[in-house]
Amino acid sequence: GVPTAVPIPLRRNPGGLMSVIIGVGPHKATHQAVAVDDRETEIDRISVRATSSQTERLLAWAASFG
Repeated sequence: GVPTAVPIPLRRNPGGLMSVIIGVGPHKATHQAVAVDDRETEIDRISVRATSSQTERLLAWAASFG
């Protein structure tokens, strides 16, 4: 079980909470990931090359959301 949404402190409003959903698009040469809030507004995105370090890079990026 990976949760579909996790409440985290809102960066621009430290007293508030928001849900973040991360979607990943795997491709042959690269993988793209996007984080959206509960209103489906894009918060951030990343593109990584498909290499042996891709998992660590994507997890480190996702960890910044709590």
